[in-house]
Amino acid sequence: MWAIEDNIEALIAARTVATLKSVHGQNLDDCLIERYERVGARRIVGTRITQPAAIHFSQLTPVP
Repeated sequence: MWAIEDNIEALIAARTVATLKSVHGQNLDDCLIERYERVGARRIVGTRITQPAAIHFSQLTPVP
């Protein structure tokens, strides 16, 4: 989990612009992650560790 969060923080620091894919399959082009925010505590669910979180981003060129 720490490695995943470190990778997200590296993308934020580098101001990496990329395409994000929503859970509904929609591609959002030209997105910049502004911040990563943990929402609650980490938990163990079965054999997985979960971390509720939010990623705040801006779409630099919004689609009309």
